[in-house]
Amino acid sequence: MDFADGHHDDAISRIVIDGQEHTVHRHRMLVAEILALVGRSPEEWELDAELAGGDHVTLGGDDEVKLREGGIVRFHTRRRHHHHHGDHCELTVVVNSEPIVLDVRRSTLLSAVVTEVLEKAKPTGRPDDQWEMKTEAGQVLDQALSLEAAHVECGATLYLSLKAGAAGEAMTELLVDPEVSRAKFYEEVRDYQRVQDAMIRRGQWLITAEYPEVFVVFGAPNSNYPTWAFGAVLDFTNYDLWPASVNLVNPFTKVPYRAAEMPAPAWLQRVNMSTNIPGETPTNVMSVDRLMQAQRPEEVPFLCLPGVREYHAHPAHTGDSWLLRRTSGEGKLYRLLDVLFQYGSAPICGLHVQPAMNIVPR
Repeated sequence: MDFADGHHDDAISRIVIDGQEHTVHRHRMLVAEILALVGRSPEEWELDAELAGGDHVTLGGDDEVKLREGGIVRFHTRRRHHHHHGDHCELTVVVNSEPIVLDVRRSTLLSAVVTEVLEKAKPTGRPDDQWEMKTEAGQVLDQALSLEAAHVECGATLYLSLKAGAAGEAMTELLVDPEVSRAKFYEEVRDYQRVQDAMIRRGQWLITAEYPEVFVVFGAPNSNYPTWAFGAVLDFTNYDLWPASVNLVNPFTKVPYRAAEMPAPAWLQRVNMSTNIPGETPTNVMSVDRLMQAQRPEEVPFLCLPGVREYHAHPAHTGDSWLLRRTSGEGKLYRLLDVLFQYGSAPICGLHVQPAMNIVPR
């Protein structure tokens, strides 16, 4: 199985197994060696590998994997031989990067699965109704359905995460008449649409704008291989008593990136120039800041910028109230998207592409 972009024996590769990132100083590993990183036995476990187009392939302990130098390869572990007896089957649910293996009935409601997972993991103490369950492809499942009715197969891996806006109790409360926020939202959208043709030419596509959410995809039209760089979802709930929330997402699934998954352009790197004067000789000093911030690989990074909800809600910025900036224009849709373009997709001028072959074992 080839995931390689390079051929150096001293390559440093990053792999993500069940949401946990591992760094290895190798570019070839047996599946059994990868399973050993998370304490799994190849006799009982196998790997589900995520390929470049979203396809998946299952690998056994004797299969060899050629890793991608400088990139990330995602794997999920699953038990071998997921035979179910009668109405019982095995299910893995990943919450806060922790895989929880359950023995459940096919007739079990997904809401009951959520309750059982949260009882086992106790990730935050948030109520059950603040969580949503997704498939590996990012599809949100209706928790009122049973596993069978939701077409969840035995041995599947599902993901449990907080709903957008559930990171804090205040985020779920409507503080502004929705019709007022809706009117201001569509005013922002209309202002943007006046320059939309110019935005498309620079690789910025507004895909949907339905209150309270805007979904935009950013591309690199000036690259030698024009491509999508990342997507962004902006939530204007309680606008403009609150500023918009900004999440950078996979442009094909709308699933927010975790820090371990972020493509390089999505970190929004900003170059700062300053003058250092040691003694009497001035020296120009260049530093690079990331506008997207996260403390751990499994976290969803937030945009650390005035005019963004996550910035003003952060404990480090309690002295920088949004209400003092509310009329400055910093929270306008056009301005936020311009920042994402300027520091994200605009610097992309070329891509290096190396052919690779994915070989599916029999």
